[in-house]
Amino acid sequence: MSTPINPSSSTNASDDIRELLVRTISTELGIAPHELATDRTFASHGVDSITAMYVAVVIEDTLGIRDIPPTLMWDAPTVDQLVPALEALREAQGQAPEEAAA
Repeated sequence: MSTPINPSSSTNASDDIRELLVRTISTELGIAPHELATDRTFASHGVDSITAMYVAVVIEDTLGIRDIPPTLMWDAPTVDQLVPALEALREAQGQAPEEAAA
């Protein structure tokens, strides 16, 4: 399991979410973080439904976002698309970035 990040430790929540996604997905796929192209689809990297579920659990545990739709990684199929989708979910749930670290 990857080490959770503290979203309030940076001034840019988008960068924190991007870092968490890249680190978590690359670790699960057994590749170096720099090998995960953020503009390529998760499917093209070999992400399957089990990996997607694991990523959702890490997001929930680390960022405090709840009720992540099971299809979110297919609806927003790249890191570049998933970051704003997660920010929107967090905002819709009434969380500021620093609240997710509590």
